[in-house]
Amino acid sequence: MLQSPAPEPLRQRAYRSTAARPLGHPALRDLLEQARDRNAVENITGLLVYHEGCFVQWLEGPASGIERVWRSIQADWRHTDVEALPTPWTPHRLFPQWHMRLASSELPAAEADAVPVEPLALRTLNRHADIAPDFMQGIAFWRALPPPEAMALTLCRGDEADVARLRDLVLEQRPMLSALGWHLVGPVSRAMGEMWMDDRLQGIELVLGQGRLQLLVRNVAGLRPRQVPRPDRRALVAPAPGEQHLAGATFAAVALDAAGWQVNFAFPRDDGELVDALRQKDYAVLHLAQSAVFARDDRLNELAASIRHVRQSMVRPALRVLVSGRAFAEQPGLADIVGADGDGEAHGTDANDLQAMLRWAGTRGWLPEAAAAPAATDTAAARLLRGHALDGSDPHYRG
Repeated sequence: MLQSPAPEPLRQRAYRSTAARPLGHPALRDLLEQARDRNAVENITGLLVYHEGCFVQWLEGPASGIERVWRSIQADWRHTDVEALPTPWTPHRLFPQWHMRLASSELPAAEADAVPVEPLALRTLNRHADIAPDFMQGIAFWRALPPPEAMALTLCRGDEADVARLRDLVLEQRPMLSALGWHLVGPVSRAMGEMWMDDRLQGIELVLGQGRLQLLVRNVAGLRPRQVPRPDRRALVAPAPGEQHLAGATFAAVALDAAGWQVNFAFPRDDGELVDALRQKDYAVLHLAQSAVFARDDRLNELAASIRHVRQSMVRPALRVLVSGRAFAEQPGLADIVGADGDGEAHGTDANDLQAMLRWAGTRGWLPEAAAAPAATDTAAARLLRGHALDGSDPHYRG
């Protein structure tokens, strides 16, 4: 009796490349449909990412099919500089149901094939393509989660059994802290803020939900191996002076602690108290956190002034200032504009992320050329970039 041939071993491959010319929505749709048809024949699944002219793709399937598709990809005229990325082997598919889907700022989020990804995550992947395996595992984590609004309602209004079920679902996935930020903390915090603004949540429900979210982040961080702190890796985490919500600072502190940093907290009422706290120890990093729930566009001038005051008052010129909060996730380039060395949403999540950020920041002055920073046309960041005040003296400012 003839035996069925043994199934081929599963293989993964990741690569990055540069588009030969910018691709808009229709061209991306055509590319996606062609890739899906080809991959279905070869029993290959995966995800294609396109952002600002750069591709990163993850393929998984039988070894022979992967090799045939890889040869076709290398010969495709639509991109150049094709570079294979280190891809650690995993025994299972990350995307068993997707012959191909697309994560891109060019594809409307409402489309069935769209995979919504934080803009900050897309930019980070472009800068550091070696994080592709972690990025893709993060998308697999997103697939397992309920919609952000549903998770927000569970955290704000659910009973302890509902919250425990969500916690267990998240812990089962064992996400990287970066994936937790991109696919849970950021989207859920924004959903909470929007429901509060629409009067769908009461203030006490918002406070309860944020507290439960902070506890969930601490639970996930406890699963990760914690690096031994080093004396030269000391960080001060503080809410931006005047910021009333503490969740963002908590998230930053958990991430830095997991990365092996000695973390201290401060709760400064003004710039003077912030500088006093910095002078207590030899800090290498200051992380100023704004609200993860609200954009705080009206506080950008104060934040920029606080960072300026810190720079002018410190005896340690090598101090690196990170900022985080909803505004920085939604407005690319805003961290540069307010005078920070980087946004902390994707950095500090593990030692490699933070060190990459510090190497990048070390090549820049404390106030980069603002004209080179991307900003949306009519955002608070753009108005600051053009030199307008963000208070009532700017007739274009609408709060």
